[in-house]
Amino acid sequence: MQVTASNLFRLYAVSEKEQDGTHKLEAFDGDITAYNEVLEVEELDKTLPDLASVRLDGGGCQCFELVHGDVNSENGKIIIDDGDNDRIEVRDIYDKIDADPEECRFFILVNGNRTEYEWIIAVPQGTAHSG
Repeated sequence: MQVTASNLFRLYAVSEKEQDGTHKLEAFDGDITAYNEVLEVEELDKTLPDLASVRLDGGGCQCFELVHGDVNSENGKIIIDDGDNDRIEVRDIYDKIDADPEECRFFILVNGNRTEYEWIIAVPQGTAHSG
């Protein structure tokens, strides 16, 4: 029998307001507390678009992962190329988020008309073994 391991993560929203020089992580509340559950890494790709539609109220939402060391920032804005020869600009708070960029996964959710965005952080919760 072969044992497989899967990394586990929990999603958090990033507070819009800065406190003590950082943006804190917040659990989801209200009607979307189901997104507070621990997820296997494979479930992130399915869950984030659903979360974007709920949080940003609409279809056509996109999810972009920011990889530590590859964040493209200009004039206080993070620049994201969306693959359609277009770019999305969001306020750069990357270094002010109260999460370890080497352990956590950073995502930006953007609504369909690109008028709203939200930072989401996936925080490691250990490893699940099965088999």
